[in-house]
Parts: sequence; structure tokens; C-alpha cells
Amino acid sequence: GGIKEPPYGNGTMLEDISEAGYDISVYTEPKYLPQQLLDKIDNWTTYKPKYYGFDTVRLMLKCSKYQISPFILKDNYSYKTDDFSTLRKNDFTVWEVDYDYPFWNALKDTGLSISDKTSIGSFKLYHMYGAHPSFNMTEDFMPVDYLGNYEAMISQAKGSLKIVYEYLNQLKALGLYDSSEIYITADHGENYLYDSYRFVLLEKRKLINTSSPILLVKHAHSTWKGVHESKAPVSHTEMIASIINTIVPQNTAKYGQTLEDIGEMQERKRIFIFDRGDMPYVKVEINGDVLNPDNWTIVERISLEDKKRSNN
Repeated sequence: GGIKEPPYGNGTMLEDISEAGYDISVYTEPKYLPQQLLDKIDNWTTYKPKYYGFDTVRLMLKCSKYQISPFILKDNYSYKTDDFSTLRKNDFTVWEVDYDYPFWNALKDTGLSISDKTSIGSFKLYHMYGAHPSFNMTEDFMPVDYLGNYEAMISQAKGSLKIVYEYLNQLKALGLYDSSEIYITADHGENYLYDSYRFVLLEKRKLINTSSPILLVKHAHSTWKGVHESKAPVSHTEMIASIINTIVPQNTAKYGQTLEDIGEMQERKRIFIFDRGDMPYVKVEINGDVLNPDNWTIVERISLEDKKRSNN
């Protein structure tokens, strides 16, 4: 009875994989990793970034001008999060979440290779920028500076997937593709719960449009040919269980159902939570096809004002 939200904050997946004798490499930002996991991650290193001095001062002045300018002039001094990350001097030996181009260069210039370690296997997680705004790369790996439009998003998404294709091709060249368990997904889709300009929750409680994260799975030693589409109402929770089931099957039970445990067209309620600091909290129950807005029901919402009061 009831709908339980996944306890990702208490997850033990990486600990289980490490204890099974696998090497672990995680390519993401340190803020996404608990401190107690760092000694289990092979590619973790202490890194003190250096910044371009003059460019840093110039951006700080721009931020100050934005803050003190009247609204009619603020567009002249607008800036985005990416502007700060580009201030770092980087020889690209450190992973960049906000820019996929260095990963492409590394694959083309250095390529994948087989480790000489004697571990049972390797677990690797790559956190890529994908179709995330602001858009900074085209499908042909040319730098751009778009604040955001549909064409730029599609182009960058295609470029990001070309990197994935290259990675898979190199796995095949090394003879590792067939024995690899591969998951290609995203941490979120884009769900239009809000008016695109004023960020006000629509009173009709209907979505204008919706998209869900991709979830592409290739199991190790699979005999399937081509692409098969599943209508099973799964989530990232089952993906984690499936990963554990491949590596440490005796631990699967504590992670719940795997992707294969969910039946095609099975009736099943799922939860989507939209919670960002500068927007209202919204909890949605999804019953049926996630791409059909009529299957989304808002079961809880907290106004931005109430969120601020509770935080204080």
C-alpha cells in the first residue's frame, strides 16, 4: 500500500559494486558524491583549479552591473552558470560536466584501452552534458553560445549521442561490447508544468507537453538484434536494481524490482517531483503512459512563499 519515494540518498550501489571486486570510475562533479565513497573511486583526485585572472574580474564586474541596473538594462549584463565554469584553466585531465567536447577529443585522440588490472570487471559512469541548456556545442562539435532554442538543443543532443556512438564502436573494436552491460539514460526529461515565461503553475493542472528521460539498455551477452521498444512503466529505481542484479545478484532483493520484473503495460503508479529552490514544489502521480499528459495528476504542491517560510 502507498507510494514510496526511492531513497537515493541512502543508496549503497557503489559500495556493493566495490565489495564485489570491481574497479569503479565515476566522471561527474564532486558535489554529487558522498565523502565516504571517494576512496572507492579509482579516478578520484584532489584538484585545485586555477582561474584566468582578468576574465574573472571582468565577469565579477558584469555581475555587479546586473545587480545594480534597472530592469530595462539588465539584459545587457546577463550571465549564466557556464560563464563561471569557463573561467577555470583546465588541461582536460579533469572531467567537465558542462561541456562534452573534451570527452570527444579524448576518445578520438587517446581512445579506450584495456586496463592491466586484475579486477573482476569495471564499472564506469559518465555524466555528460547532453541536451542541457545553455547550449554550447553543435552536432558537428563546433562551439556555439546559444542561451537556448529548440534547434540548438537538438543539435547539441545529436553531438552528445555521436560521442556515445564512438564510445560503443571503440568497445566493439576492443572486443568488449558483447560482454558489457550498458545503460544510456538521463537524470530528467523536460516537463512543461509551468508557463514558459512566468513560471506560474497552470491552474488547469494539466501539462502543456511532456517528455521523459531516455532509457536505453543493452544487457551483457544479449542475443537480441536491433532495437526493441518496451511499454513497461519503469523508472530509474528499477535500473539501479538491474545493474546490481548483473554484478551482485545476491544483493538484488534489497533494491526491489528490476526492469525485467515490470510487465508490459502493467498498471503502476509512479511519482515525479519537481523541486527547485526558485520555484514551487510539485508532486505528481503518473498512472499509465508518461507521454500522455492526461495520466499526470498533481497530488501535492507548495507555493514558493510557503517553501521559504518553512526553510526559515
